[in-house]
Amino acid sequence: MAQKRSQQIITNFSHYNKANSGASNGKGLAYQLFKKYGYDGYRSECIAKESWNLPNSNQIKGGRSEKSIALSNLHEYIYNDASSNWGHRDALLNSKYNVIGVGGTLKNEMVYTTAELGKK
Repeated sequence: MAQKRSQQIITNFSHYNKANSGASNGKGLAYQLFKKYGYDGYRSECIAKESWNLPNSNQIKGGRSEKSIALSNLHEYIYNDASSNWGHRDALLNSKYNVIGVGGTLKNEMVYTTAELGKK
């Protein structure tokens, strides 16, 4: 599911449908996938995109790799999430979630990643 969402955000980097401010019933785009894959309880989503060719940062040593991008995203969600009112951090640290899926897609030197959190 997370891999599928990482491919969807290439053309619509949003939690919601481009056609309106929210998907049907005010639910995000991941809502249908959560239902399809059997996650009826709590659920949340974190999405990110960044260039594969960014120079090394202070947090990332050893160049760009799948691991470095995952660490960079995690660092941003946990420590620099004030612009989203700490929603990503709170979702990742929410003890109600017992399943996490992570997906990533590389297209045109951009990496699109998702973390899908739910309760099975």
